[in-house]
Amino acid sequence: MGSVPAVRSGDVTDCQGVYTTHGSLQMTVDARLPHTRTVTVVPPPAAAFVNPPASETVSCENAPDETAPIVLSYTNNGVIPCLIAGDISATPTVQENPDCSKVLTYLWNLRMIVIGQSLIPK
Repeated sequence: MGSVPAVRSGDVTDCQGVYTTHGSLQMTVDARLPHTRTVTVVPPPAAAFVNPPASETVSCENAPDETAPIVLSYTNNGVIPCLIAGDISATPTVQENPDCSKVLTYLWNLRMIVIGQSLIPK
């Protein structure tokens, strides 16, 4: 029983890629026992917001503070090094209506870049 060191080729970057390991055991002058292993690393799943607030209608006395940002968390529930997680905040734009009501619109703009088939925060 013996072993031979494997030779690795290929690359995995940004949590995705393909690499191959190849080894060959010389049994006799005429016989060689080769083995190749290919590993394909798929990109991590895209991140999603965690418990994003729903749209709602509230009374005047329960209106949110127009100057206070709301922080929203996001994650792909991955593990390091492929974890995508963080927080992003939004301050509302306010539309004042003639009937004295207001519409507060929050926009969380999570910029993502495409790596392979996944969206990654930028």
